[in-house]
Formats: sequence, structure tokens, C-alpha cells
Amino acid sequence: MLILCSLKSNRYQNTVSIHCPSSSCPTYIPPGSICEGEAHRYLERAAYLNFSPAQYKLRHAYEFVQLPFPFDMLLSVQYYSLTSQQGEIEVDMALSKWFLCGTEGSFDKDEALAFMFAEKVVRKGLPSTEFAMGYYMEVSVGGSKDLNTTRK
Repeated sequence: MLILCSLKSNRYQNTVSIHCPSSSCPTYIPPGSICEGEAHRYLERAAYLNFSPAQYKLRHAYEFVQLPFPFDMLLSVQYYSLTSQQGEIEVDMALSKWFLCGTEGSFDKDEALAFMFAEKVVRKGLPSTEFAMGYYMEVSVGGSKDLNTTRK
């Protein structure tokens, strides 16, 4: 982001340019403002109406604590699941990773679910997930160790 400031005096006119990264000049909506509340309400309404980008945004907001959304892993995973049902295959791989590790205080790890979501993504043809599936087979995540299938 480039900010231009004009300084005027009687004799000279100077323009000063200051370069500041966009992360240091974030958009600011005051906490508790009407705009913030409306945005929150509309985003949740769009997610309720099965709008996949809104579900994705809420998933991200609850996972990474984007104000005004508190950290809530269960709501985040719920929005992951809703987005997955809309056909977003990258979300299925993210769900696989969550179930592979679990999260303290929300849900325990479940290797069978991790394997199921990874397998679902592989069937849809996302190349980056083939590596993950091979790893799952090699170290017996969600089933027995199968080196022959791993090599395929």
C-alpha cells in the first residue's frame, strides 16, 4: 500500500510517499459496531442458506479467531462439514487432517474418519492428496498397513 501525503508551504510543495505493508494498515471496524453485527448476521444467514463461500469464511473465522468470532473448534468443524457437503474437495482433506490429530477439549482423533475423508478426496482426483493417502497406508492410519497399495 502506498500513502501519498502533500505538504504545502508558501514557497514549495513537497510530496512524500510512505510505503506501508497492508498488514500494518488493516481495515478497522470498531468492536460492537452496527456494521460488525450486521456483517456477522449476514454471513451466518448466507451459510445457513448453503452458500459455500460463507460456510468457508465462518469455518476460517472460528478456527483462527477472527473477531468477533471466538475460538470454537466444534463450530469450525461443523462449517467444514457443511462446506464438504457442497462439494469442496480441499475441505475434505482439511477434515482428514483434523480427524488425524484431533483437538484437545473438542474431539479426539479418529483415524478411521481421517482415512475416509482422505479416500474421498483421492477418488475425486486431487493430486496432492495421493501422497497423504500413500502415507496413511504406509503407517496404517485407519486400517492395516498395505505397502502394495502404497506403491500404487
